[in-house]
Amino acid sequence: MNDDRNGYHEKITQASLRAARSMAPGTPLHETLDALIASPFGAKDWPLAHWTRERLFSVEARRGWVEPDRAPLPF
Repeated sequence: MNDDRNGYHEKITQASLRAARSMAPGTPLHETLDALIASPFGAKDWPLAHWTRERLFSVEARRGWVEPDRAPLPF
C-alpha cells in the first residue's frame, strides 16, 4: 500500500542517494555500499539525527524533499 502514511518515502530515498553520492567518484558500487553500511548511514534510524520524527514522517516529507530541521546533512 502506498499512501500518505505508508509505502514509498521520497525524502528517505533522496537522503540515501545523497549519502551514496558523497562517496569518492569512480568508487565501485559494491565498495560504496559496503562503506555506507559500515558508516552511521548504515543504521536504519540515521535520518533521525537530522530530522525530527514529526518532520521525517510528515506527509510533506513522504511526498518530497524537506530540509533537515535537527542538523544539516554532512554532504
